[in-house]
Amino acid sequence: MRKGHKTLAASVAAVLLIVVLTIVGYRQIQKGVWAEEAAAERRALEETPLVEAEKIVPFYGKELMMVVHGKTESGQPGYAWVTDSEVRFARADEGVAESFVRAETIRRQPSADIRRVSLGMYRGWHAWEVLYTAEDGSGQTRTYYDYYRFNDGELLETVKLKA
Repeated sequence: MRKGHKTLAASVAAVLLIVVLTIVGYRQIQKGVWAEEAAAERRALEETPLVEAEKIVPFYGKELMMVVHGKTESGQPGYAWVTDSEVRFARADEGVAESFVRAETIRRQPSADIRRVSLGMYRGWHAWEVLYTAEDGSGQTRTYYDYYRFNDGELLETVKLKA
């Protein structure tokens, strides 16, 4: 084998090794998250009216919570808030929709660039958390969290992160 071919073969082997190690590392890191999600799904299906889980979203508040989005036996959408200590449930029609809190955020802050909307808990309430950036009074772009109560859409608090 010529020198150029050996260098090419070594480079290809190094790249393949990096790819394999990255995949193995990612799987190792995610294994814990996947186990938490599977446990939350199992508890939600056992302890609430949900019979199908469509999506599981982690929420990081005072404690890690998994919010399971799913459907009941009658096909109604619902949500389960799952922590280590409890499981809470609400049908989607018992609260406001994600579209409502998005529109409310834009109404209150027209320059808002919404980055994420997720269900969680805020001060004991089922709540929508809206993460967005917007210009403050000085023209700087800041990051904000709005918390809306799930059952009636009332704004609970706006948290402005430091620049």
